[in-house]
Amino acid sequence: QRSGKGNLGRNNWNREHVWPRSKGGWNTSSSYADTDIHHLRPADEGINNERGNFEFYEGGVATNESPNVGNKKDTSKKTFEPRDE
Repeated sequence: QRSGKGNLGRNNWNREHVWPRSKGGWNTSSSYADTDIHHLRPADEGINNERGNFEFYEGGVATNESPNVGNKKDTSKKTFEPRDE
């Protein structure tokens, strides 16, 4: 179920911007980058929230939301490494 549509809680899905919206230099929904299908990916809502606006990079420690699947987060460097799959 899409975020905000149903009662699955943190197991809903939403869209993820490959580059964090807060760092992209575009902040309106009418911006091309905001709606570019090549710039968006479906994402698990809980993992997406845990990543926040951290940049993708290797390293860190297992995340609270998914400690056993390989997602890692480094809060000092503000980076997030998604699982290999």
